[in-house]
Amino acid sequence: MTHSARAAGADDEPAVVALWRACGLVTADNDLVADFRFALAGACSAVLVTADGFGGIGGTVMVGHDGHRGWLYFVASAPGLRGGGIGRRMVEAAEDWLRRRGAW
Repeated sequence: MTHSARAAGADDEPAVVALWRACGLVTADNDLVADFRFALAGACSAVLVTADGFGGIGGTVMVGHDGHRGWLYFVASAPGLRGGGIGRRMVEAAEDWLRRRGAW
Protein backbone atom coordinates (compact mmCIF):
# COMPACT_ATOMS: atom_id res chain seq x y z
CA MET A 1 0.00 0.00 0.00
CA THR A 2 1.45 3.37 -1.00
CA HIS A 3 -1.37 5.73 -0.13
CA SER A 4 -0.23 9.11 1.11
CA ALA A 5 -1.49 10.68 4.30
CA ARG A 6 -4.10 13.41 4.33
CA ALA A 7 -5.76 15.51 6.98
CA ALA A 8 -8.88 13.87 8.37
CA GLY A 9 -12.19 15.64 8.13
CA ALA A 10 -15.27 15.47 10.32
CA ASP A 11 -16.76 12.77 8.10
CA ASP A 12 -13.78 10.50 8.91
CA GLU A 13 -14.68 10.45 12.61
CA PRO A 14 -16.56 7.12 12.73
CA ALA A 15 -13.85 5.22 10.83
CA VAL A 16 -10.99 6.81 12.77
CA VAL A 17 -12.60 6.16 16.15
CA ALA A 18 -13.38 2.59 15.11
CA LEU A 19 -9.73 2.07 14.15
CA TRP A 20 -8.54 3.48 17.48
CA ARG A 21 -10.89 1.11 19.28
CA ALA A 22 -9.70 -1.85 17.18
CA CYS A 23 -6.11 -0.96 18.11
CA GLY A 24 -6.91 -0.83 21.83
CA LEU A 25 -6.23 2.89 22.22
CA VAL A 26 -9.09 3.22 24.70
CA THR A 27 -8.47 4.16 28.31
CA ALA A 28 -10.82 5.15 31.09
CA ASP A 29 -9.39 8.69 30.95
CA ASN A 30 -10.01 9.61 27.33
CA ASP A 31 -13.01 10.05 25.11
CA LEU A 32 -11.91 9.14 21.59
CA VAL A 33 -14.64 11.18 19.91
CA ALA A 34 -13.83 14.26 22.00
CA ASP A 35 -10.10 13.79 21.30
CA PHE A 36 -10.72 13.55 17.56
CA ARG A 37 -12.94 16.63 17.51
CA PHE A 38 -10.54 18.61 19.69
CA ALA A 39 -7.64 17.88 17.34
CA LEU A 40 -9.63 18.88 14.27
CA ALA A 41 -10.81 22.12 15.89
CA GLY A 42 -7.31 23.27 16.88
CA ALA A 43 -5.17 25.55 14.76
CA CYS A 44 -2.07 23.69 15.94
CA SER A 45 -3.27 20.11 15.63
CA ALA A 46 -4.64 17.61 13.13
CA VAL A 47 -5.45 13.96 12.65
CA LEU A 48 -3.72 12.53 9.60
CA VAL A 49 -5.05 9.39 7.96
CA THR A 50 -4.16 7.03 5.17
CA ALA A 51 -6.44 4.74 3.20
CA ASP A 52 -6.50 0.99 3.65
CA GLY A 53 -6.88 0.29 -0.06
CA PHE A 54 -10.48 -0.89 0.42
CA GLY A 55 -12.26 2.43 0.98
CA GLY A 56 -11.51 2.67 4.69
CA ILE A 57 -8.91 4.14 7.03
CA GLY A 58 -5.74 2.08 7.34
CA GLY A 59 -3.68 4.31 9.59
CA THR A 60 -3.79 7.42 11.73
CA VAL A 61 -1.68 9.80 13.71
CA MET A 62 -2.81 12.76 15.79
CA VAL A 63 -0.22 15.52 15.54
CA GLY A 64 0.16 18.92 17.11
CA HIS A 65 2.55 21.49 18.49
CA ASP A 66 2.69 24.12 21.17
CA GLY A 67 4.49 26.67 19.01
CA HIS A 68 7.85 25.14 19.79
CA ARG A 69 7.78 21.37 20.24
CA GLY A 70 5.69 18.81 18.39
CA TRP A 71 3.89 15.73 19.66
CA LEU A 72 2.28 12.61 18.25
CA TYR A 73 -0.62 10.59 19.63
CA PHE A 74 -2.81 7.78 18.32
CA VAL A 75 -0.27 6.35 15.90
CA ALA A 76 -2.30 3.40 14.67
CA SER A 77 -2.45 0.95 11.81
CA ALA A 78 -5.31 -1.39 11.05
CA PRO A 79 -4.61 -4.75 12.73
CA GLY A 80 -4.93 -6.64 9.44
CA LEU A 81 -2.45 -4.36 7.70
CA ARG A 82 0.36 -4.32 10.26
CA GLY A 83 3.87 -4.98 9.07
CA GLY A 84 3.38 -3.07 5.84
CA GLY A 85 4.95 0.21 6.94
CA ILE A 86 1.77 2.16 7.70
CA GLY A 87 2.97 3.23 11.15
CA ARG A 88 6.28 4.42 9.75
CA ARG A 89 4.54 6.37 7.00
CA MET A 90 2.16 7.97 9.49
CA VAL A 91 5.06 9.10 11.70
CA GLU A 92 6.89 10.47 8.64
CA ALA A 93 3.74 12.36 7.58
CA ALA A 94 3.38 13.81 11.08
CA GLU A 95 7.04 14.85 11.13
CA ASP A 96 6.54 16.57 7.77
CA TRP A 97 3.38 18.30 9.08
CA LEU A 98 5.37 19.60 12.06
CA ARG A 99 8.36 20.62 9.94
CA ARG A 100 6.13 22.69 7.63
CA ARG A 101 4.90 24.57 10.71
CA GLY A 102 8.37 25.23 12.13
CA ALA A 103 8.00 22.89 15.13
CA TRP A 104 10.99 20.88 16.31
